[in-house]
Amino acid sequence: ARDHLYDVVVQIPERVLPFLDFDRNMTMTVLDQQIEGRLVRGSPRGDPATRTFPIKIRVKDVDWLLEGMSALVDIPTGGTTDCLIVPRDSVLVEGRQMALYTVKDGQAQRHVVETIGAKGADLMGVKSETLREGMQVIVKGQERVRDGQPVNIPSE
Repeated sequence: ARDHLYDVVVQIPERVLPFLDFDRNMTMTVLDQQIEGRLVRGSPRGDPATRTFPIKIRVKDVDWLLEGMSALVDIPTGGTTDCLIVPRDSVLVEGRQMALYTVKDGQAQRHVVETIGAKGADLMGVKSETLREGMQVIVKGQERVRDGQPVNIPSE
């Protein structure tokens, strides 16, 4: 079977250019589907009106892509750091802090978090002194929950 290769052209802001790492894999989301591709080329000629530059991401066997479709591309803009990945909807802005709630022994527990970055459209990297891998995170109704409040988890 022959691989069908397609080049996806994406406009990126000039401030992201220094972070591009050619020949690396990148993830993009199109129509709620994640696609892996390889960053193969950029253009030195940008659009002066929008201050964006075209880059090409090569993808395989994605023949349903059409010209003009929107793509959300994850472009790392810094070093790597250890963090926990949580649903974006679980993170709340509370005053000057970001927080999320977990459930332990039937009660809500508040955790102050530092947001590290996004992973796709629905996930976010966070760091916290008290949050640990495997904890059950509240993602629905969390804006009405308070620390120590009893929580009922509906059975699926």
